[in-house]
Amino acid sequence: PLDIAVLSPTEHDHDARWPIWISTYSGPDAPSVSNSWSASTWNQFLAQNGVLVLNVNVRTASGKGQTIIDDCYKQLGLQELADLEDAVAWVCANRQGDPARVGITGGSYGGFMSALAMTHSDKFALAVAASGVYDWRMYDTIYTERYMSTPALNPDGYAKTSVIEHAADLHGHLVITHGEMDDNVHLQNAIQLIYALEKAGKDFEFVLY
Repeated sequence: PLDIAVLSPTEHDHDARWPIWISTYSGPDAPSVSNSWSASTWNQFLAQNGVLVLNVNVRTASGKGQTIIDDCYKQLGLQELADLEDAVAWVCANRQGDPARVGITGGSYGGFMSALAMTHSDKFALAVAASGVYDWRMYDTIYTERYMSTPALNPDGYAKTSVIEHAADLHGHLVITHGEMDDNVHLQNAIQLIYALEKAGKDFEFVLY
């Protein structure tokens, strides 16, 4: 089972289908949903304007131990994305979510997940991806190789999880943001993704800070 939090629109229309907005991080052992009230005024604003707000602890981010974290070993993002898809399907079936209007956003690992959702899934219509790692060959080895092994030992895993290598599969609307001084997730991630998207003839937006 997945831990999820749903904030439904304040309107009471039993026939309505609500657009879904997901704010995610989804990195290994980094839960974002807990058994407590979230005081996010942004989420309240969205709900007051007819948006269903969904937050999800994907299984590898649930804080439930190493055995579950191992599900993302050598394939960062793929199991996490499948879990997000399952959560979206549930709110569409049980909470009046609209499967045609699903948006996702996040920064860093969440930026990676947001962009991955637009190239590796057909369940998302909009993503705002901030400072994402769009190919794990461009991130810190101390973090990446803990979960992905090395590119030499896991070439298929690096290829399968690369947003850049799947740029031609982009669908929906992708907004990419990045800071030019980012010394953690280097700007080259965004630049190389932009180049790949342009070569593939894809439309997108880019905002540089």
